[in-house]
Formats: sequence, structure tokens, C-alpha cells
Amino acid sequence: MAQCSPENVDLWAANIVADKPFRLATTAMANKAARAIWAMLTKSEIDPATNIKGDDIGSK
Repeated sequence: MAQCSPENVDLWAANIVADKPFRLATTAMANKAARAIWAMLTKSEIDPATNIKGDDIGSK
């Protein structure tokens, strides 16, 4: 990913991949994404890209 478009690299993710074993780094990135998703769903935040509230996801 970084080789194709270095301007789009998340510095946190790049540092994790550089400093830790690959499986540990991918687990850390998955956990970070899961925490962000959980926070959005539990707070019923509106996604600016779709204007869908977290409560509306399962209702369609």
C-alpha cells in the first residue's frame, strides 16, 4: 500500500507494521477499526457520506 501511494499511508499503521511482527500489526489495526466502528454504532452518529444514522442500519 505504501509503495503505491505513500501520501495515503496512516503513520500509526506504518509504524506498527515497521516495529512489530506482521500478525501482531494486523491484529492491532483490526482492533483499532473495530473500536471505531463500535463507537459509531453505539453513539448512533450520522455518517456524513451517507447521512445514515447508526439506528437506521438494520431497519432497511
